[in-house]
Amino acid sequence: MFGNVAIAAAGCEITENGANVSRSVEMLLLVKDQDAGKIVAQAWDTENPSKPIPRALLASSENP
Repeated sequence: MFGNVAIAAAGCEITENGANVSRSVEMLLLVKDQDAGKIVAQAWDTENPSKPIPRALLASSENP
């Protein structure tokens, strides 16, 4: 957070129908409103073999 704005990045994994797994990275722009951060913009992109999720965004169990 810098002043009233912040940027958050998160690696995400979604399992659909118990089998189809996809991973992506979400980027959020937050603005402080009173005492809470509110999402004002969101963008994401899906991982593929030529574009893997950066190691820094993977869960600690996958990022020794």
